[in-house]
Amino acid sequence: MNDGGEVLNQTLSRRLPMSGLSRNLLSTAVYSCSAWIAFFAVELCFFIGPELFQNPDMTIMSWQWLAIVKLATAYASAGILLGAAARLFLWLVGLRDHGVAHYSFCAVVPLILVFSANLVRLWTLPESEYFALIIGAALAFAFAAALRWPPWKRVFLPFSGPFTVSLSLLIFPWIDRDIRGPNHSTWARIGLPLIVLITILAGASLKGRLRPGLASSPLAAAITASVVFGALASVSEIRGTSSNLPDSPSASSGQPNILLITLDTVRADHLSVYGYERDTTPNLREFARGATVYAHAVATSDFTLPAHASMFTGLYPAWHGARYSRTSKPGLQPLAPRHTTLAEVLRSHGYWTAESAANYAFLGPWTGLTKGFGVSDWTRPVQHGRSDDRFYLLPHVLDLPGINSTFFERNYRKATDITASGQKLLARAKANEKPFFLFLNYMDAHSPYVPGPPFENRFAENSAPAPSVARNERRLDILSYQVNSGRRTLRPREALFLMSHYDEGIAAEDAALGSLFEDLRRLGLFDNTMIVVTSDHGEGFVEHGVLGHRVGSVYETHLHVPLLIKYPKQQTAARNDLLVSQVDIMPTILDCAGIPMPVASPGRSVQRLNNMLAHPVFAESLGVERDTKFHGWRRAIFDDRMKLIDSPAGAPELYNLEADPDERNNLYTPGNPRAQQLLESLETWFASAPRESAKPKALDKSTLESLKSLGYVQ
Repeated sequence: MNDGGEVLNQTLSRRLPMSGLSRNLLSTAVYSCSAWIAFFAVELCFFIGPELFQNPDMTIMSWQWLAIVKLATAYASAGILLGAAARLFLWLVGLRDHGVAHYSFCAVVPLILVFSANLVRLWTLPESEYFALIIGAALAFAFAAALRWPPWKRVFLPFSGPFTVSLSLLIFPWIDRDIRGPNHSTWARIGLPLIVLITILAGASLKGRLRPGLASSPLAAAITASVVFGALASVSEIRGTSSNLPDSPSASSGQPNILLITLDTVRADHLSVYGYERDTTPNLREFARGATVYAHAVATSDFTLPAHASMFTGLYPAWHGARYSRTSKPGLQPLAPRHTTLAEVLRSHGYWTAESAANYAFLGPWTGLTKGFGVSDWTRPVQHGRSDDRFYLLPHVLDLPGINSTFFERNYRKATDITASGQKLLARAKANEKPFFLFLNYMDAHSPYVPGPPFENRFAENSAPAPSVARNERRLDILSYQVNSGRRTLRPREALFLMSHYDEGIAAEDAALGSLFEDLRRLGLFDNTMIVVTSDHGEGFVEHGVLGHRVGSVYETHLHVPLLIKYPKQQTAARNDLLVSQVDIMPTILDCAGIPMPVASPGRSVQRLNNMLAHPVFAESLGVERDTKFHGWRRAIFDDRMKLIDSPAGAPELYNLEADPDERNNLYTPGNPRAQQLLESLETWFASAPRESAKPKALDKSTLESLKSLGYVQ
């Protein structure tokens, strides 16, 4: 009876007029391509499978599927080329048979050699990877022997199936690194994967006896790989939004819809709608033609958690408690339960409430900021959770030209993902016949600044040499720490490189907002919707010697944020030059909805501001790294266009922001009456804050893992 290789070769002989070598090369390419695709399917499952299983909020995003297609193409191409090379080698040494043993040899032995060469290159190896090398060597020897001695063919041919080979190579290091964990016995490290390996080989042997040649056929490999990819797609498809609360009561007729949008890490002076030289926000500039632009909006902190908590409660960080704590580990505290959130108030007055946030770490359930949202979408891209799994070929293939490694390193959704989620929620809101409160959070301007096409390299200087800055979250965190601790100086070209890609992230968000606004118009919701577009904090590019944020900075690079509000029925542009703060956002939204503030707040409705009112605003931040420039608390008071910064680390700083928006000229001198007045006001304000809890709440393990994935805790 003919085996699979003979059948394939005879079919090609009948249909294609080519020489024996050409037919052998083509049929070998089919076998080898299927083997490498099978290996890729197994690697992909091992690479991201544990993360999908352990994290219900993770999913494979559409742009990650694009990477998977590129990766599959790369693996298939490698299989075709290396398989053809192996066939040519056998032909030259006189082994010109076209049986399945020869095709299997050409398909899997180059794969084994590439896998083994990668391990040898990474020497010295963990114990589990030595076993993988031994298994690979044994399989390669057995398959080579089967070419010379026919009795060996019957024994080893069932083990030449691409899935059998792939699982045999990967099972020891995968169980040891990704499944077992670091604190198990020698028996668990060796015995468990050995049992699994024996089971795999026994199953392959039984299958080979029942259906000879099937285990290594390209059709079986292709079908199984399709099942694997289909299973991954199914797992991703079922994840999405979740309902947290029962339906809310009916609202009174005529209340406006409310859409609150935060652009994570976006500073005002990098938006073209605020006069930036690069055209980063053409859609917001168009939006501003029918909205109010607040020129001097101030963040309450340089960090996502306290800033959003201020927007959601109308309180400063020292009052709401959602901030860093010096008495807890890892130093992060959620919103104190006694505080009522904006979503809770609106829901109690009949609003349908929903949210979709890219920053899952600091806007997730543990923070207390999700209280009151009836529907929440916290999905995030699947990513490979370990950085030391060197035995995979995938990380090395991801670094090839045309395949971006950030496809599986990016730990938050892209702007297009958030807008797509927002559009689905808007469609549900439209069918709900209730006023809605929708909160959307975008994160493309956050490090590591990888917006992707078509925005990637839009603002990069083509003439500038590539800087020694890797656009990788973990490496960028290390770089930021080195710069902020004084261990490294960021060269001007490096800072410009990072800033350019930061601007591209803002442009990506702006384009997504344009699509969102268009959808609001299409649904007939735009006119009666109050739309608030703002940011939680800014970002430093060493203007004051710091890179990044949450570094204890209260300079304008971190506190001057955009604030644009389109009030219901508003159609003309307006501008407001008075000081406003994030604590004003909740009072403003509730005022627009005709709902009183549930508690006293230092904030006020900016809808009612006029040029006769003067109102100081405040900000604070904590530098958490002991050996960085701004370790410890720093606080700021803004009064009109004067600003005073105070900290325990040195003398106060005084700036006239009208004349010196970049804060380069410190006007403080001891005895300066204006400085003394501001300092006293700042001390009075802080003295009225509640004391920090002596027993802060500890964070659970899953929350800590999420924060570690974003580099916020070690």
